[in-house]
Amino acid sequence: MARTGKGTGRRRRNAPSLDEFGGTADGGLAILDQTGHLIHMTPSRVAGSLRYFLARVQLHDAQGLPERLALTSALVGEGVTYVTRSLAAAIAYDTEASVVVVDLTF
Repeated sequence: MARTGKGTGRRRRNAPSLDEFGGTADGGLAILDQTGHLIHMTPSRVAGSLRYFLARVQLHDAQGLPERLALTSALVGEGVTYVTRSLAAAIAYDTEASVVVVDLTF
């Protein structure tokens, strides 16, 4: 059952059945807040596409993944926050790297 977060005006969803690292059985990835509520869910098809992208980046760079990535768009609503969160979830889930997302959307 969805609940409304205090003061945020956003509806909170409970996380689907997850493994110990935040992945679903079909390959999806979840980002949870400190209380275990779902913040972002990456479907398995999107996660698979981002994993393919990351593998291609690693193929072209002998040192592996870059230390920093920046994502941007020309227009509001093009999905940069969604892709950024999904990419961060894939990197955090599939590697031993620490991930920090800085969202500068105004």
